[in-house]
Amino acid sequence: MIKLDRPLLKAETVFNRSKCNGLFTSAALADILSSPHLTELIEATKRGVDTMGVPDPVLTRVLEEVGFTALPVIVDKNNYELLIKSGLTPVYRGVKRDNAILDFATNPEMFVGKGLLCNGVHFVYDDGRVDPLTDPPLKKAEKYARKPPQGLHQKIDDDNSQFTHGQIIPALVSRTARVIEIKELLKLTKMVQEGIQNNHMVTEDTKQKMIKLLSHEASVIAALENIDMIVAERAQFLIVLNRGALIMNKEVVDAERKR
Repeated sequence: MIKLDRPLLKAETVFNRSKCNGLFTSAALADILSSPHLTELIEATKRGVDTMGVPDPVLTRVLEEVGFTALPVIVDKNNYELLIKSGLTPVYRGVKRDNAILDFATNPEMFVGKGLLCNGVHFVYDDGRVDPLTDPPLKKAEKYARKPPQGLHQKIDDDNSQFTHGQIIPALVSRTARVIEIKELLKLTKMVQEGIQNNHMVTEDTKQKMIKLLSHEASVIAALENIDMIVAERAQFLIVLNRGALIMNKEVVDAERKR
């Protein structure tokens, strides 16, 4: 289960590693900062949930550069159940569109969406603290998988009589996943911004561009620090940046493949 002491990253571990060097040697960020469309890119990467299916272009580019392009690890049903029994954290993602499970498991291009807390691929997780009968994570995920009939736009609520269901992507968090709590990530973001401001190796114009860009999206800094996932403990969200740190059930993936 997810616990913020071990084996997840502590803030001190991240702070000690963070020298901001990666920010200045990142080819992805260099391209973005020199782009004549920088303002549009910053606007497109703002957090928010009503984005009409538009991904975060900046975070997508950074994830490609740092190598967060691996697919989830696929294991057979028996091994998957054994991993659950061993204490790995189950996570669930509700998706409105069809073929979401197969796409997430096999499509080399990961859709990097947007969220209220930070950008990435949002899952809900079971930390063992909630009553599985009254507030199960799977039930939460199902709310995000509801699809209104064509032409009907309604907010997510408890009345789903007019809704059909999309799909739930189930997975497990690898024991070796590098995870940081969002509160600590925001502290790290502030520290990085201060480091940029105090760096005398770049021009003032570049400094201001970087600070403006990074103030909109802390997930970029997490990716540059090779952090696989961000956990929002209070909301019980896990924001995934690296699919390679997740494990999926082959039987579930194959079932969709046969549809």
